[in-house]
Amino acid sequence: MLVAAFAVALLLQAPADCSDARDCRQKALDAATAGDYERFHDLAWRAVQKGKPNDPDLMYVLARAQSLSGRPGDALVMLQRLTQMGVATDVATSDDFRRVRSLKDWPDLEAKMAALGSPPAAAKPSAPSAPAPGPGGAASTPAPSPSAAPPAAAARELADAPEDALAFSVPPFNPVGLAYDAVSRRFIVGDRGANRLLVVDELSHHVTPLVSAASAGFYAAITAFEIDARRGDLWVASVNGDGPDSVLHKLQLVSGRVLAEVRLDSNEKARLDDLAVAQDGTVFALDSQSGRIFRLAPGSRRMEVATKGVPAGARSFTLADERTAFVVSDEGISRVDLQSKEASAVRLPKGTDLGRVEKIRWVDGALLIVARTPDGEARIGRARMDGSGHTLTHVQLLSVSGDADTHAVTLSGQLVYYLVGGKQESTIRRARLR
Repeated sequence: MLVAAFAVALLLQAPADCSDARDCRQKALDAATAGDYERFHDLAWRAVQKGKPNDPDLMYVLARAQSLSGRPGDALVMLQRLTQMGVATDVATSDDFRRVRSLKDWPDLEAKMAALGSPPAAAKPSAPSAPAPGPGGAASTPAPSPSAAPPAAAARELADAPEDALAFSVPPFNPVGLAYDAVSRRFIVGDRGANRLLVVDELSHHVTPLVSAASAGFYAAITAFEIDARRGDLWVASVNGDGPDSVLHKLQLVSGRVLAEVRLDSNEKARLDDLAVAQDGTVFALDSQSGRIFRLAPGSRRMEVATKGVPAGARSFTLADERTAFVVSDEGISRVDLQSKEASAVRLPKGTDLGRVEKIRWVDGALLIVARTPDGEARIGRARMDGSGHTLTHVQLLSVSGDADTHAVTLSGQLVYYLVGGKQESTIRRARLR
């Protein structure tokens, strides 16, 4: 008994460190046996980070750790992800998940889990499933190369007229940015005035704070944020006032917990005004001040310059694939080769006037363009591209609105969401591409 007690004491005092996913998982389970649920949570989270994407075994261990450590809401979201992947679990009967079963959203999840049937006797990690649709085409679905001919989907007409997805009230509220987590069915909106991120539940329309500058260490203003749906991360860029001094924050999507903070080298100054996440987890950031695109490799804490020579006045960019980015600037739309580091102008259809393009995103071989005309009208459209990837052949309007926020637009699969209003009463509208 003395030996066992001594061993447990050593376990409780040991630092939360591990070498790989298997080691992290085993140490996490050891911590659970010892009753150290905070350490269980930290090690389980590390196992997920070090393991294969969407490993159901590691995700289940993390959900269990979240529940036991007093984070039932996070556990619920993780279990929703597992259920969406078709993984059956023992959550309905295990005492480890009693906190989850007390949540108001449990009955809905229970019904979905019941449809999967009982879990197998011995659950084994499976190969990663296809990622759930998420904002930012390159971050959620494989993007075809712009050098190839556009797929049939890009040649079809845009679908039905936009409709209201939900309305919410947050007085006072000055919006900056919009993202959608398809798994938990939650929107994330930035509040420029309070320098914080809010969560809006798609079903209940309830608004709750996700994270503030005080808790996350944001600089003076949030400039951009993007979801990595495959890994459950939220990347946020913030800047000190109007100066070129930015920092990149990595947060846990389900809880807003700060996971990492990435700063530029001391001799570098940049203003990061837009973000994109590639399929492999590489984060790209647009430096609008110096005309550069930075790259942060998975697991790295150091940003490197991916390319220079981005046209002056750059304000938004998007990834088409691992080699190609499109950038919006005062000079129009440019195609940037991230390997050769060459930029070339994208030609518009004759007679087309887009106005001032504020934001672009890549979707199904085409560009989603958000622009504002001189009279203040916001326009959202999809621009089809020819086989060379250097010429837009046709621009189809999706929405025309006088009060849409041109910076608060996001994609989820074939749905486009955008924010209108934003003073006190705000509405998120959606339109479907087909």
